[in-house]
Amino acid sequence: MDNLRAVARATNLMNVARTTYSGGSADVVLSMDVRRRDESDFATVGGPIMDLGEYCNRRFREGEEFVTVSAGTRPQLRPGDCVRFRIENRSSRAQDVTVLFMDSRWGIQSYFPMMSGDQNRIEAGGERYIAENSAGFLVTPTTTGVERMLMIAVPGSGGLLADFSYLAQPQLTATRSLGEGSELHDLLDQAGFRGESTRGLAQGTQESTTTQVLSWVTESD
Repeated sequence: MDNLRAVARATNLMNVARTTYSGGSADVVLSMDVRRRDESDFATVGGPIMDLGEYCNRRFREGEEFVTVSAGTRPQLRPGDCVRFRIENRSSRAQDVTVLFMDSRWGIQSYFPMMSGDQNRIEAGGERYIAENSAGFLVTPTTTGVERMLMIAVPGSGGLLADFSYLAQPQLTATRSLGEGSELHDLLDQAGFRGESTRGLAQGTQESTTTQVLSWVTESD
């Protein structure tokens, strides 16, 4: 039953995002940058020639540039690629932003803010990069298949931050994975987050909520 609930929560959270999606008029935009691995380093059996973490850092030190993924595309990522994400606040007011990683095993993890209570307000015209370090996030084969980043942004005001990192949930283990109102509060209730959707969010904010989903396919190699 817990497994079914986890799947339902992740799936219905995506439905909430689609319901509140702002399209091209978004006040806040999430984009993805990729630095591809050098295929020649992986040509031999057992490559790369060093562990993947050091490989990603080495390519950063050598000056390999990130390339922004075109909007609306679903790139394929392979172990050894590195990625980072950029949040741009294009609006004229501060925005409280949460970015959630949704893996192929129905896990949900907050990438921004990294820890509940961390500062997640981005001022008007500001931007923020999300990355493990300057080299970015390393792509590994820990989970494979379609994976996503979901962004939720609401106008920020006063001292209380709107933080949706509480929506996180652990992934299902591989052996147990299953193949198959008008206000944002009500939508989250219907999505299986009843009793949790009131944290840090003022009533009547659905109309000013910005959501966006980026997706990609992680290959085993």
